[in-house]
Amino acid sequence: MGAYAVGIATRNKIYQVAKGLFYEKGIKATSYNDICSAADVNKGLIPYYFKSKNNIAELVLNDFIKSLETAVGTYWQNASISHAMLDTLIELMQFRLLARDERACRFYHEIMSESFVFEQATKDIQTYVMRRYMDDFGVSVPDAQLATVVAMVQGTERELVRLVYTGALSESIEDMVRRDMLCCFHLLGIDNADAEESIDHAFKLAEGLTLVSDSMFNCRIERL
Repeated sequence: MGAYAVGIATRNKIYQVAKGLFYEKGIKATSYNDICSAADVNKGLIPYYFKSKNNIAELVLNDFIKSLETAVGTYWQNASISHAMLDTLIELMQFRLLARDERACRFYHEIMSESFVFEQATKDIQTYVMRRYMDDFGVSVPDAQLATVVAMVQGTERELVRLVYTGALSESIEDMVRRDMLCCFHLLGIDNADAEESIDHAFKLAEGLTLVSDSMFNCRIERL
């Protein structure tokens, strides 16, 4: 095996080991030594391939979100739904998963609570989602206003994830997600009746279903 192939294999091994440890132990509780010991590599290879442990966590977050979106998109690929409905399903399935899987919730909570570390990663995700909403409903807001909306949405999601993780959420996941989605739509100037109709449709499609994740953050839809 050539040097390049060895490098790719080593990088992938470190990443897969770190991903599993982040799920089992959390980001904060996973040390460089934990990763290197489990991957059987020299400690200096982590900054060489990834710069930092937090950089690995960002990649895991992106893979987690992609797996979630793929699971939801594949399950409802024949449903002829809008992006807004699809994103409502993603939000609902995500929080159903977080409410049922303490380890996945811990990982996401650590990402959201360390906003000064992972702010750009979560900001990019939220900006992408907000633009999809605007496209679906035919609304437009100036970039400066969108930046404010994204910041507000980031703060709200951070707090909602904290409530779910600590068990402090007083209402159901469904009621919380509905309220959160309506707030997002309102901030973008989307008509309330149109927003309610979109959410109602998505919720009906999601009846009796939830999202589950394995120890490598691979997601799939299952019946409750």
